[in-house]
Formats: sequence, C-alpha cells, structure tokens
Amino acid sequence: PLLGSCRTALESPVTRRELYTQTIAQAFVSGNVFELPAGPVPIVLGAEHREFDYSLRFLSTPGPFSGFTVGDPEAGSSSFNDIFAETLIPVVRDKPFFNSFEIGLGARYSWARFGNELTGQHTETRGSATYKAELNWEVMDWARVRASFQRAVREPNFQELFVGTASAPQ
Repeated sequence: PLLGSCRTALESPVTRRELYTQTIAQAFVSGNVFELPAGPVPIVLGAEHREFDYSLRFLSTPGPFSGFTVGDPEAGSSSFNDIFAETLIPVVRDKPFFNSFEIGLGARYSWARFGNELTGQHTETRGSATYKAELNWEVMDWARVRASFQRAVREPNFQELFVGTASAPQ
C-alpha cells in the first residue's frame, strides 16, 4: 500500500493532442490519343493540389515533475501543386516471343511550400520534377521481363521540419 501511495504522489500525467488535417483535390482527363498496330495509346493528363496541416500540443497538468516529458508545441503546414502526364505505348503484340511489348512513360512537376505556423516563417515555393520510363515485355504466358528507370523526389515530413524539443528523465 505504501509503494502505491508513493507512486501516485510522484506521477505527473502528461497528455498530448496531435492533429493532422489533409485536403486533396485532383482533376484529370484520360483517353486514347491514337492507334498503333499493337493497340491504342492512352494518355492521362492531370493536376493535383495537396495541403497538410499539423499541430502538436502538450496538455499537461503541472505536478511534482512538471517539465519532464513535456515538449514545446509544434505546428506546420505544407502545400503541393502538381501537374502530371502518363502514357503506355504498345509496341508489339501477339508475335512469336512477343505476347506484348510496352513502353510506359510518366512525368510530374511539383511546386512545394512549407510553413512553421508557430513562428510564421514560410519557405519560398520551390519546384521539382520526377519522371519514369518502363519496359514491359511478356515473352510468353509464363515469362515476363520488366525494367524501369525513374527519378523520385521526397520532400521532408512534419517530424523532419517542425519537431520541437521534449525532455525526459534520464
């Protein structure tokens, strides 16, 4: 009983509230643009907008160990505006050792902006390009060869951009 009373007296409850908000809108058009001997050539053209907001607040009640495991608030936002295009070109179909041979191409350009909502600091809008080229060769029903080359870009996440400080007992 005495150990339980000591633990209760020393405990300092810490609660936190994390909130993520995401807004995504996308519009695209797709269809076949022309016909090749191996089949139609489809294309997709589109635009996308993504917004993310993040906040973290510690909602601690001060206690005997106030200051431990309590962190600074964090709040940030990011927004992306993209345009993209993709196609799949059928080169050969239904020939010996070429059940199908296709080339896939795609590209995306993205404009990104980040903000620290606690300090009011925001980055300048910056752009980046990504692309891909893929080969898909179905030799016969049971054999397929695939290869791709691509450039991908990853923007930082909220933890990498806006992490505050927290203290914890050693």
